[in-house]
Amino acid sequence: MGARPVKHLVSRVLRSVGYRLVPGDLWGLDLIADLRRLSACRDFTMIFDVGANDGSISRLLADSFPRSTVHSFEPFAQSFEALSTMARSRRLIQAHQCAIGPAGRSVA
Repeated sequence: MGARPVKHLVSRVLRSVGYRLVPGDLWGLDLIADLRRLSACRDFTMIFDVGANDGSISRLLADSFPRSTVHSFEPFAQSFEALSTMARSRRLIQAHQCAIGPAGRSVA
């Protein structure tokens, strides 16, 4: 049995249980995989997480790119408190309580 019939069979079985077989070179399915592909030609040394909320993405980025500093920006007090609490235990994450945008105005 050649590769094509096996692939078709595996694809049918996966579809029958709610999964699908996708090519390995698709973009947009996995943020970290996409970023790793983008960073293959250079090392990230600085990453910005704008609108960081509680820092869950910042933590994922710091874990995935351990040679990078993640600057996490969150203007809202309650979210920033959670972000800064998490960032205190992680040297690669720097929390900033401010917004980034085109206008110099308050968002609170």
